[in-house]
Amino acid sequence: GNSDGTFVGTGHKPSILIVKELSSVDDWGIYDMSRSGNGNLNVMQRVLRPDTTAAEFNSAADRGIDFYANGFKLKTSNGTFNASAETYLYMSWANSPFKLANAM
Repeated sequence: GNSDGTFVGTGHKPSILIVKELSSVDDWGIYDMSRSGNGNLNVMQRVLRPDTTAAEFNSAADRGIDFYANGFKLKTSNGTFNASAETYLYMSWANSPFKLANAM
């Protein structure tokens, strides 16, 4: 529930992140590197909500998440993705899943 929320360590920089609160009927959220905001590749401000009829949602003030080299940090107090005493499911796919992923 804190707008400078929890850091979740994944062991990799996320390329795609899916988040869902398990104890309610709130939206699923899909964040990805190609929808980063403000030219800052760490700040994810746009989210896809596949379980609604809504288009891409700009979440700058409402559901922002930062991607880091080893995980992600919630930058919202919105109850959909960061409520106190709730349980969340997340799935994260790595930007470079192998140590030498760029090697030829």
